[in-house]
Amino acid sequence: MLDRLLQFQQREGHCLVPQNHIEDGARLGSWLESQRRLKRTGKLGSHRIQILEEAGVAWDPRDVQWNQMFKLLLQYKDREGHTQVPRNHQEEGQNLGIWLVTQRVAKRGGALKLDRQDRLEKAGVVWDPHPHQWESMLDRLLQFQQREGHCLVPRNHIEDGARLGSWLESQRRLKRTGKLGSHRIQILEEAGVAWHAQDVQWNQMFKLLLQYKDREGHTQVPRNHQEEGRNLGSWLTLQRVAKRGGALKLDRQDRLEKAGVVLDPHPHQWESMLD
Repeated sequence: MLDRLLQFQQREGHCLVPQNHIEDGARLGSWLESQRRLKRTGKLGSHRIQILEEAGVAWDPRDVQWNQMFKLLLQYKDREGHTQVPRNHQEEGQNLGIWLVTQRVAKRGGALKLDRQDRLEKAGVVWDPHPHQWESMLDRLLQFQQREGHCLVPRNHIEDGARLGSWLESQRRLKRTGKLGSHRIQILEEAGVAWHAQDVQWNQMFKLLLQYKDREGHTQVPRNHQEEGRNLGSWLTLQRVAKRGGALKLDRQDRLEKAGVVLDPHPHQWESMLD
């Protein structure tokens, strides 16, 4: 039977023999379970114990189950190229995602055996996946910013298969509730993220103004002009009104002026007519 076990191990790469497995006409699974029972009752000789352990046999059924799940994790990694298993993912009918979550919980609680921790880490498991996921989403945001020239991501926008718009909205919620770390806030602000809905709306209108300028060659938008269905002319008038009333933020004033907007157009118009 040992020869059959070694044959199984060489072929499969492990000794996780199913209980009902037949190897060369012999009930290898039942035999291996009987060896475990003999060991538990102290009736298996030390020499045989040593031979079976060197072959890779796990004595505790919980170790057997853990090894089976670890095997499924490696299978998932071979197919998908990573170990970021979704929480609700099943592999061959087994709840692999939930199992991996329980390993992380055990690690945080100091209850994960060191040999298991080592095997999981060597397989590429990330214990705290959130920073890794956050950085991955940040990469997508920067990719969007470089391509579009801004961080005004539509809420339903998908970037490289990920819901970037929803993620960015969740960062705004975390910041509003004081749950977003200062380092992450700084990173997002340096990327050009606007936190408040009013800032997002203002930036969207400013983007339309730049679009108008690129097309028309100037920023003298008629009062009733609409750009992509938005009242760009009325919006620009409101910026001038805010400027006269001292209510226009200095950074917005600076951006408008750099874009070529004349915030007090009347003297400019008079001089144009004089010319």
